Amino acid sequence: MLAAFELENANSFEKVAYALWKVTSVQAGLAGLFCFRRDPDGIGGFVARLGEEVMQHVPNPAGELLVVAGTRAAAETFPDGYFRPFRWQPDARRFARC
Repeated sequence: MLAAFELENANSFEKVAYALWKVTSVQAGLAGLFCFRRDPDGIGGFVARLGEEVMQHVPNPAGELLVVAGTRAAAETFPDGYFRPFRWQPDARRFARC
């Protein structure tokens, strides 16, 4: 499979974590999760928590894995500033901002 993507805009960490788990369960060259956070200051911690609580239970993906968080706090600069992409770093076992 070339790519697998999930979109989960729920506020619930558990729902977003489940969506991330689903895309990591598919053998794809590119897997991605798009999510939405109301508070832009919390995005980094939220994505770090996804890495700690979800990715520790799954093997490193075969291909690239991205988490892209959007926030309306920067809607006036859409698309710049609206989306914050993070790439999974398999050696460090964490997400890093792209």
